[in-house]
Amino acid sequence: MSLRTNYDNSRTSFPMYFGQRTKFGDAASTPLKMIKLQVEQQVNAKFPLIHQVATTMTFKNEHNRILEGALEFTLPETATICGFGLDVDGVVVEKEKARVTFEKEVRKGIDPVLVEMIKGNVFRTRVYPMPVGSTRIVRITYQDQAQMENDHFLFHIPIYFNTTLENLNISLICTHASTDCQPQFLSKVKFQQNFVNSNGRYCFESHQVNVKSSQDEQSVTYMLKNLTPRQLIHSVEIDPDDHSQAYFALCYVPPLLQTNNIVPNSQNSMSICILWDASLSRANLENHNHEISMLKMILNTWKLNGNLTIVVFRNELEEPCSFNLQEQDYWSQLDHFLTNLSYDGATNLFQLATLSTTIPNTTHYFLFSDCLSTIGNDEPTLLNNLTTKPIWIFNANSLHEPSNFPLINYLTNLSGGGYISREKIMALDNVNDIVQWIDRPQTRYLNTNIINDANVYDIYPSHSITLTPNTERFILVGKKSSSTSANIAVNFIISNQIHRKELKIDKVDSTSENYGLLRRLYAKQMLSELSAFPEKNKKRILDIGLKYSLVSDFTSILVLETLQQHIEHNICPHQSRRKLYNDYMTYQNNKKQEESTKNQSKLTAVLNLWQKRCRWEYCRMTRSRSRSRPSTMVNRDYAIDDKDNFEMEIHNDIDDDYEDEEADEEEEADEEEENSHYRSSDSRRRLSDDNLAATNTDSNTQTITLQNWDPQTPYMNKIKSSTSLQTAYQIYLNERQSYSKSPSFYFDIASYFFLQARSSNSKQSSINVFNQHYAQSNYNISNEYQYFDLRILTNVLELELESIQLLRTVAYKLVEFGLYNLAENIFRHIVNLRSDEPQSFRDLALLLQE
Repeated sequence: MSLRTNYDNSRTSFPMYFGQRTKFGDAASTPLKMIKLQVEQQVNAKFPLIHQVATTMTFKNEHNRILEGALEFTLPETATICGFGLDVDGVVVEKEKARVTFEKEVRKGIDPVLVEMIKGNVFRTRVYPMPVGSTRIVRITYQDQAQMENDHFLFHIPIYFNTTLENLNISLICTHASTDCQPQFLSKVKFQQNFVNSNGRYCFESHQVNVKSSQDEQSVTYMLKNLTPRQLIHSVEIDPDDHSQAYFALCYVPPLLQTNNIVPNSQNSMSICILWDASLSRANLENHNHEISMLKMILNTWKLNGNLTIVVFRNELEEPCSFNLQEQDYWSQLDHFLTNLSYDGATNLFQLATLSTTIPNTTHYFLFSDCLSTIGNDEPTLLNNLTTKPIWIFNANSLHEPSNFPLINYLTNLSGGGYISREKIMALDNVNDIVQWIDRPQTRYLNTNIINDANVYDIYPSHSITLTPNTERFILVGKKSSSTSANIAVNFIISNQIHRKELKIDKVDSTSENYGLLRRLYAKQMLSELSAFPEKNKKRILDIGLKYSLVSDFTSILVLETLQQHIEHNICPHQSRRKLYNDYMTYQNNKKQEESTKNQSKLTAVLNLWQKRCRWEYCRMTRSRSRSRPSTMVNRDYAIDDKDNFEMEIHNDIDDDYEDEEADEEEEADEEEENSHYRSSDSRRRLSDDNLAATNTDSNTQTITLQNWDPQTPYMNKIKSSTSLQTAYQIYLNERQSYSKSPSFYFDIASYFFLQARSSNSKQSSINVFNQHYAQSNYNISNEYQYFDLRILTNVLELELESIQLLRTVAYKLVEFGLYNLAENIFRHIVNLRSDEPQSFRDLALLLQE
């Protein structure tokens, strides 16, 4: 998870910051300047649930050297990348193949571009080269879902930037809108003009120059109003690959539960366990202050009795703390505890699996986290024991900040809990709704029935799911025949009663425009079910990403420049690059024809040889029969001569093979004789060296002492002057504000604490302390210095997600600390990320040898 702190306002965020990549993957590198921004959005008012946004950014390299650029950005939970381009459009390729191709082309000094999913909703773009003084255009197209509020659809279009733009262009288009359903602006950004209507097509354009960044809201928001409240809407779109089939989607808001459906006496029997993520990624003071305020209002509303248990976790799981809710000042104690936490270390979410046995009487879990785990095992099934009780996840991260939505959905759906997003947390008057959501039985989708035996199939969700409180709507997608209509019935469980909603899905209107929005929505819903277990569902995720041109866990978008690059790596160009696409297809067709001609000629040659062999065999058999007749002496002599010639050829071949084998044996014998000579010479030299060493040992003893690395930085001088562990750790926290994005800072501090841990051990000889240290297991933390050096070291994993350089360096340091199990976990993860690099396997093999 990317670093997000209250004292750092330059963090990479969607979609505007473009950071320089150094060879160490240092996230503190100087960002490249964005000089132009163009945002285009379009929506169809007939099905306004989904809309498409294209963001075009122009960056300029004002440095004095060629750079490789890296743009890390995040998308909302409901968004999906469906297009990317750098001056030209890219194509979707298998993730591993795309990365390997990118690395090969970079080494050649050619211009590749790569877009890949990192983890959760975090994406990364890599561009090379960025020439000195030149500009590059980056275009990202994504599809998102509108927010529903009462009788309105709200559309949020982000325009985040932190530099002065030379040009800012905004274009908004709403088609098929009626006069009583016209779009209306809601955002704080004020425009001089409104939407212009042209036969139901509402357009808005804004062109500004020299636009300065603002600390306020950096987004455009408008709404479509006058829609019938809780109206079920649906749409159908023809399948471009098969016109006999079509995609359909429906959006429905189930009726709200009544107040009297609250579970009676639920609060009296409630026992809450708070799971608080105190890793470095949650160091944003504003975010966790909002979460603390929400927690206070919930507890004040319930007025619970008994005890409240809090478990703080980072890279390690801390001991549970208990607070008596019957005490008058319990909140002051709880508030002091939470506000004085040190947000430090990596995130190991999956160690929470043990809590089901250590804290057995819990009825509800409140998890405050973005659910992005950066260390330890990442298998979601490890948390199945925890999901036996409802898990309510609170996350105050902004929409452009990283979160692991697949894992969040998995935990909440399986446990029957819910997800409380920043929007719900920020609405302070919404606390009563949250309390009622937790108290009431959750609404569930059961299944979908096909009424008239129509050709309807591949419906998603494919199984029963819990409708989380902030979903606000239920979305169903599927495929059907394009020429006929279909009647379906969607079944829910609401307040322990069956609720059935019937719907007629019309056939496809051939005159309607096809933007491909429903097709990608259908693919997005399929990926949502599979993404919780990416390794298990790798093949299906890969097939979906390639078929529907979506970036997923196993697909990336790659941009290549030349025809030769596409031919070498066997990657078809995007069809929008018409000339390059036609040249590639022409080459492939010619290649297929050449291969077909070549294969045909080979088959013809083999067939001729076979026929020749058959003729010879037939003649030999005929002549063999002729030898039994004495009258044909001439033929017999000819047959004998022919047979002798054939046998002579066989004997010659055997003799040639025998001579080759004898030559090989003689050569091997010569090599063996030469090797034995060198071995005897080496033995004599070793004996001489041993004698010389014995002679030198008798005279004097020489040793080599390796000095520890001393960075001699200001922060190290301050820490060295400390007199206790707590003082040293507090100095580190203070200095971190200035060096928060420097990996070397954490390595230096962790090394210092490690040396202090070794020196604090019982006084032994240096070799004994060394051997004892390397004999430690993974979690054998002998003292507090070791506890803190591991916490400080793992901060590096929070700086940049899936950075191979940082992962590998942290693993080396863990080996130095003797924490082999953690190091093995990271090395195995590196093997999965970089299976094409021999160094990945070498590191793991050397560790296993230990």
